[in-house]
Amino acid sequence: MLVFHCHYKLFFISLFIISFFLNLSAFSQKSIYLGIKVGISQSNINLHNNFFPTIIETSNFNSYNFSVVSEFTNEKNVGIRIEFNNIQRGYFQNFSSGNKLYSKLNYIQLPFLLQYYFLKKKNNFYINIGPYFEYLIKYNNQEIPPNINSEDVYFFNEDRDKKYGYGLKLSIGFSNLIRNNNIQLECSYIYNFSNLITTESKSELLPDVSNISSLSLSMFYLFNIK
Repeated sequence: MLVFHCHYKLFFISLFIISFFLNLSAFSQKSIYLGIKVGISQSNINLHNNFFPTIIETSNFNSYNFSVVSEFTNEKNVGIRIEFNNIQRGYFQNFSSGNKLYSKLNYIQLPFLLQYYFLKKKNNFYINIGPYFEYLIKYNNQEIPPNINSEDVYFFNEDRDKKYGYGLKLSIGFSNLIRNNNIQLECSYIYNFSNLITTESKSELLPDVSNISSLSLSMFYLFNIK
């Protein structure tokens, strides 16, 4: 059942991307923007074992993100946004001893988003949604103190876990045109369908669910190049 569920999610994302590229050639471009995005984010992880239920407590991790952004918009205020993100995510794992251990994860992330502007004015609101793919380029796990059993700590392990992942991104934002350039303020929610921790078989030593989610607030400056 779990394997089928993962394949279903992957099929949904693949179908979205195929539709994206099929419609790209028919896209009547009104304007093209290229710019940068900076922001802050708060992330956490859902650690859970379906077959060997245990309480695994985590807490939020605050971090930053930086992006290069391109956007293509047509006459009907429908757009395509492609981002190249350098994003840091992470989480704290909490223990009954009072210890909190952090894990920092730096990703290169590539979202493909369909975007819609609600108004045809200089001050505008928009929404976008789409899949993303990411690759882990760096991680930093806090050193485990002597009073904590290392088997109870669930961090990324380079010898065991995969560096690539995928998920879905949803954003709402406010846009303001200034001399044809675009300043935007955006709130985004990102959810990983892929697990951070790879489990080959069911075991009480490892959680079989380890999805990371993030909430971010970002500022864009987009230059009109067409």
